[in-house]
Amino acid sequence: IAIDNQEPPRRFDMTVDANGKFGFTRGIANVSLLPEGDATRMEYRAELQVGGKIASVGQRLLDMVSRTMLRSGLEALGKEVRRRLESGS
Repeated sequence: IAIDNQEPPRRFDMTVDANGKFGFTRGIANVSLLPEGDATRMEYRAELQVGGKIASVGQRLLDMVSRTMLRSGLEALGKEVRRRLESGS
């Protein structure tokens, strides 16, 4: 996962390029961070390609896998952002 086109603290793009035993996932997510009271709301739009053996399983599973992978990446990013904010770096 790579972070590009950063405009802190408002937006960034996240590029995904993963290969494994059962196939691949490639794509981009455009992420916006919007102030909302004392919190921040994250909105994103993602386009992913999934191929290889996993692609033959079916569209429903692909949609679920794509959403799960994106959610995992965004959750990891959120943890890292919180860690940096708490440490002051």
